Amino acid sequence: MNINATLFVQMAVFFVGAWITMKFIWPPLNRAIEERQKKIADGLAAADRGEHALEEAKKEGASIEAAARAQSQVIVAQGEKRGQAIIEEAKALGFSDAAVISTDQLVFVPEYRVFCEDNLCGNYDKNPACPPQSGTVEEMKEHALKYEKTLILQTMQDGLMDYKKAKLAHNKLTEQLAEKMKEEGITDLLIMSAGPYKHNSCMSAYCVDAQKMADAAGMLCWTSDGMIRYFSQVLFRG
Repeated sequence: MNINATLFVQMAVFFVGAWITMKFIWPPLNRAIEERQKKIADGLAAADRGEHALEEAKKEGASIEAAARAQSQVIVAQGEKRGQAIIEEAKALGFSDAAVISTDQLVFVPEYRVFCEDNLCGNYDKNPACPPQSGTVEEMKEHALKYEKTLILQTMQDGLMDYKKAKLAHNKLTEQLAEKMKEEGITDLLIMSAGPYKHNSCMSAYCVDAQKMADAAGMLCWTSDGMIRYFSQVLFRG
């Protein structure tokens, strides 16, 4: 075969192959490459947006947390201020001492229920505010713990004062203070009186450890100073 003819055929085959490649092979391949590049670019952009959104979410979360913390501090400060106002009002009313503690600081001793069953006060199974009508120890404890705060109230008497009159006077003061608290908007109250009083159960019925309660409130309970101390509690929502 003539060399010129051979070159011509080779050139023709080359150009035909190039034309076929450019016409039918390269465009789909190019589109696939472009689509792949677009997907990668979109993925990177999405990742960037996601990272930005995550940073914004973190900032928003931190802002919400800071606002909640600030609000919590305001609520605590308001609660402390209200508690201090109640304490001052209690002392002005005639209580010798008063303090506000968290109700979960109270210690309940189920074994103390036997003191009610001994019926030294004569009210067991007679007064609806006394056991067994007032409920089991577990039921009364559960009810008490629904209130976040406990106002501890104390009065004192020497050995010359009439025991029953002193206790009655204490419970009347407790009732007066509770009415004042209701007038100020603190309406949901639970009173534990010094001995059963009207519809209020006493601390003994709730099996509250008086000494540990006094310790939590920073008060004296049983001492050798010749003074008798009476306690009552007004539980309220914080």
